[in-house]
Amino acid sequence: MIASFGCATIRASCHSVTRRYVEQSCVRASVDGRPRRAELRVLATKDDVPLDGYDVVALGNLCVDVLLPPAPIPEEGALKTKKMLDTIAKTAPERDSWELGGNCNFVIAAARLGLRATCAGHVGGDVYGKFLIDELAVEGVDHVELIPGDDGARVSALAETLICFVLSDGAGAHAFCSRYDLGPWPLMRDVSDVSNEAREVLRQCRAVFVNGFVFDELKPRAVKQALALAKSNGAGVFFDPGPRAFTFVDE
Repeated sequence: MIASFGCATIRASCHSVTRRYVEQSCVRASVDGRPRRAELRVLATKDDVPLDGYDVVALGNLCVDVLLPPAPIPEEGALKTKKMLDTIAKTAPERDSWELGGNCNFVIAAARLGLRATCAGHVGGDVYGKFLIDELAVEGVDHVELIPGDDGARVSALAETLICFVLSDGAGAHAFCSRYDLGPWPLMRDVSDVSNEAREVLRQCRAVFVNGFVFDELKPRAVKQALALAKSNGAGVFFDPGPRAFTFVDE
């Protein structure tokens, strides 16, 4: 189990999370005998890696969920289209309706359990990307860019942060609309390898969490190479196939 790499209580010292702190606030207390999570705000450079590595790295699938006001949900055929995506994007609600999605949920849960967690994924230089990185930092989780800086895909197919619009009808039904739905897959099909920063954290981690959505982003070959780096140093790999197995394709 991934949790076995963590600790039963929050450490008295948070020095191993990163080499440099810009702002640190570790809160340690106990409620009903159960430890509260440490609250740690960190601004780390891309090459900062804990001296003894990370407990777990989440690979890919970083996104921001944008919650839309309740309204009738379009039929599947009309919803999963570029026209609908563009229409929703033009009237997207402001920051109060944004939440972290995808693998962000996993690394936040891991950090709250006391694990040293980070994520290697693509984040654009837009307002959604800033929101994502800032919110992760509040949870004590840093981020390394997955795509090499000199790769053309970084400024083309996925230059922006991935956002997923969450629709609900107010009665319990919900649906999603994002670029993941439109293809062609993988979205970053020109990317053949991960960045040096991502390689570094993968080499120094105890476990990697990856879900099926990563195949919407990267070719299986690139995913395999990334996981091989972690496994070469004895890291465990935890895979959640998720709902999109149709994008798991052979090359």
